[in-house]
Amino acid sequence: MGCRNPEKCRERAARHQAFMTKTIPKGEVLLEGLQAQIDCIKIAFSKHFTRERSFERAFSRSEILQTIKHGWVIEYDTRDKKACVLGYTAEYRPIHVIIFFGDVPVVITAYNPRSKPWKWNKSFDRRICFCK
Repeated sequence: MGCRNPEKCRERAARHQAFMTKTIPKGEVLLEGLQAQIDCIKIAFSKHFTRERSFERAFSRSEILQTIKHGWVIEYDTRDKKACVLGYTAEYRPIHVIIFFGDVPVVITAYNPRSKPWKWNKSFDRRICFCK
């Protein structure tokens, strides 16, 4: 599968990148705060992650925590207080971790961006396709 409408996605990607330029710094501040406290703060894992995705996608909790500790924000949605954090596992496998920044940070899901390579640029840090 690939992008079904490259022209439309290019336009949407440009708008999305302009929005991310404004919001990513806010997400970075939240992530930096979490990184500074990661060894002493409780991070929750959503049922979606613990019941379905962690086993299916073969990511351990320690890989998720290492991604949070050493990763960086590539997308941040100010309305939902969700950030997409990019990092790499010990085996250099890219990983995107979606975190909700509420009173208690919650890992919503994690996935390998190589599972849908047409949606991301070569370094997996910018969305280029918005097809469903």
